[in-house]
Amino acid sequence: MSKIVAEVISIGDELTSGQRLDTNSQWLSTQLADLGIVVQAHQTMGDYLEPMQAAFQTAAARSDLILVTGGLGPTQDDLTRQALAAAFGESLEFDPLSWETIQQMFARRNVSTPDSNRIQAMFPRGSRPIPNPHGTAPGIDWLVNCGSRQVQFYCLPGVPVEMREMYAETIAPRLLERYRQGQVIVQRVIKTFGAGESYVESLLPNLVARGNDPQVGITASQATISLRLRTTAPDLATATAKLEPVVATIHQCLGKLVFGEGEQELEDVVIEALKRRGKRLVVVEWGTRGLVAQRLDEASGRWRYSAASAPLGSAQVAAGLPTGGEAGFCGGVILTHWDAVRRWLAPEVEWSGGEPPPWPEVVAALAAVAGQRFQADLVLAGGPLPHQLDTNATAPAAEFLLTACDRTQAVVRQFPQSFTVLGHPSLWRPRAAKQMLNHLRLLWLDGILDSAVADL
Repeated sequence: MSKIVAEVISIGDELTSGQRLDTNSQWLSTQLADLGIVVQAHQTMGDYLEPMQAAFQTAAARSDLILVTGGLGPTQDDLTRQALAAAFGESLEFDPLSWETIQQMFARRNVSTPDSNRIQAMFPRGSRPIPNPHGTAPGIDWLVNCGSRQVQFYCLPGVPVEMREMYAETIAPRLLERYRQGQVIVQRVIKTFGAGESYVESLLPNLVARGNDPQVGITASQATISLRLRTTAPDLATATAKLEPVVATIHQCLGKLVFGEGEQELEDVVIEALKRRGKRLVVVEWGTRGLVAQRLDEASGRWRYSAASAPLGSAQVAAGLPTGGEAGFCGGVILTHWDAVRRWLAPEVEWSGGEPPPWPEVVAALAAVAGQRFQADLVLAGGPLPHQLDTNATAPAAEFLLTACDRTQAVVRQFPQSFTVLGHPSLWRPRAAKQMLNHLRLLWLDGILDSAVADL
């Protein structure tokens, strides 16, 4: 399928005016990539007949497969079907079955069918409808003759939930049937944290070079560096065997920088470690605005509803799980300024003088108080970061530490760490949140935290 060249066209004034973000093109491109189909271009067009015709003709001249979203509604500015037919010199034909389906949908809503919806049962001659189970706009499947070439058009409604279901149920199977030709595609995503994109690439022995098989791509998102591996082969076993040596090389070269695969994030690694060890974690954040707690809470939900994760049973509780609540993430505190910090710490902690104490002392006190109040085994406390982002500010340093507590909540182990948050100020907080989670991950990876907790 790698020889198939695709293009995605999005239609709508709301997109070209900036009123809405074009998420359909992004989603479709990722779906096509999963099939090994290369997307070489995106076009975004307003609801204008002649520019749309030109866009379809341009796409057909350079691409084998064109997916179009939007412009299939019943109003006068929905012109995709008219522009597509005109672009290739064909007329529109009425499809009685599609019209009957549209009428039935209105009848189920106890509403009479407007005459304007009749246009949605019109299709370029030679095309066929794509069923839409949840909307009145069927899609269009048209294999267009362009000289000596044939170009496949699939037109879908712009409503994302309708578009995605129609793609999954109809288009993806048709693409596999038409283009697969006895090949399977296997992909893996390996995720790293703790080094920049260029440095990660420099550690790999020419794995990211173009033309390699398996192909390795590298992308960065909020300091997480993902390596995307893809290969094709006649069968699954052969494709998997091709990937394994490359995966092993990546792990060997990157070591502790690798934290997970696929959809796994740093917070998922932390939650899994907590669950397996039967430990409770509380988070105190000063400056990250609850990003660490939010990540851990979402990961807890993914763990809870994962079919691969067995629920905690009575045997695990008897083995020493805390009775104050389920193991894992048990709560968080979000602080935004010094007065909030002082009020939350009082009366357990008091400092003399009018000036705040050094930041490391404050963070240590936050961890100690949180451990007592939440009856937690572990406390991850971090901060501060600037409350107001200043694009002219220098990169801020942050202090954070992990505290291990015994059953009486006395602080017996501390693992302090400081770091400087680099990059654009808008990225300071998400990167700081990931730094805090990664600190916890590395302590477990090195066995340091397990040893400390075992001594409690």
